[in-house]
Amino acid sequence: TSCRTVCQSGMTVCKLLLIKCPIKSRYWSRKHAHMVCAGLWTLSLYAPIMALSVDKSDAYWDSRIYTCHFAFTSPTWKLLLPLSVAFLCALPTIVIIGASVLTVRHLLFARKVAKLTGGIFRWQGIVTVVLSATVYCVSVFPVSVYLAILPSLKDETSLSYLFRVGDTAKYFNVVANFFIYTLTATSFRDFLRKKLQTVL
Repeated sequence: TSCRTVCQSGMTVCKLLLIKCPIKSRYWSRKHAHMVCAGLWTLSLYAPIMALSVDKSDAYWDSRIYTCHFAFTSPTWKLLLPLSVAFLCALPTIVIIGASVLTVRHLLFARKVAKLTGGIFRWQGIVTVVLSATVYCVSVFPVSVYLAILPSLKDETSLSYLFRVGDTAKYFNVVANFFIYTLTATSFRDFLRKKLQTVL
């Protein structure tokens, strides 16, 4: 989960930088891309490293989604858990929404310039950014609602189905991204076509 949110926020910011700095982005090498990926991957290791360092045996079986989870019963988590949620959930979501809004704003400005100069403007960029951000927000919304109302619940099992739906919905973002880029990005379709031709 942490890797997905950090990766999604990183990709959204990279899209914004590519649009805001088109000339500088031409000089970005594969080494720079690998360094960014390594940085995002390192950030996503925060959650498992913290969980293992605080108490690696503090785990339980969750029958709602049939998997093991960390229980966070150590007193240390009273401070670390809110910070972890803010760092790995709230902050990436804010970054994704903020960067998407700025990207769409920049693309709409580019559309105005294209109209004034008689150029051609394609809606692919705006549709891709809007769909990516929307799908991400929709995918994390159910589990966010569950976590928000969890402290006020007397019986946690009464809404176990909501947690199950929310946990499953998180993977909708991962699955949808491939189809979003396939439907909206011509260059991505060309890339897939070339790869398929080499395989077949």
